[in-house]
Amino acid sequence: MKRLAPAIEFSAAATKDVPAITALLRQASLPHGDFADHLAHFLVASQEGKVVGAIGFERHGADALLRSLVVSPGLRG
Repeated sequence: MKRLAPAIEFSAAATKDVPAITALLRQASLPHGDFADHLAHFLVASQEGKVVGAIGFERHGADALLRSLVVSPGLRG
């Protein structure tokens, strides 16, 4: 019998998620120094209460720049 993986839930990023997002960005060698300034434009993916991914952007007037997209190594692919 194939075992199903726990569901992944998506939600707006919150201040409590900053350490987990920072860790994921560092692990992926992505910039992480000032992403929290743009936290209002981030979503997180969580599995069993643990942040396993994040995506966010920076707004510049009518334009936006993809800031980060990161997924936990064990869930990539």
